[in-house]
Amino acid sequence: MSLDVDLDREQDIEELRRIPTPPTSAVGRAVLTVRDALRAVRAALDEDDCIWLHYRRDTECHVFQDAYDLSVRNGKSKEQRRFELIEKTISVDEFDKRARAFLRKYNVNEPAIAVAFAKRLAPSIDAVLVAMEPLYES
Repeated sequence: MSLDVDLDREQDIEELRRIPTPPTSAVGRAVLTVRDALRAVRAALDEDDCIWLHYRRDTECHVFQDAYDLSVRNGKSKEQRRFELIEKTISVDEFDKRARAFLRKYNVNEPAIAVAFAKRLAPSIDAVLVAMEPLYES
């Protein structure tokens, strides 16, 4: 099994599912420990946090900033957006409403959002880093 795992890829997810329970190797046990630590990071976030993170990822990492615009393709209007972190599709209007409420929660202060996320996620991120150490040693 490759240790280069991208959890967004179905093939890699299937590889993780094929690890015997309990895993028979130290690497297999370490991979499951990392997986569980990553799940704890995700569990520390609520749905609006995940929507915001997805939005910020899209706006910072994509050259074309049109994923949240209303558009027409092949005669059909695109009025919804899929958010994989919450495994839901929401309307552009609903996204706008929730994003505005999220920003108001932090007084439209992105550094304050970053600090709040860091405080909340630090223990979980630390657990991920500790869980990954055996993979670097093997």
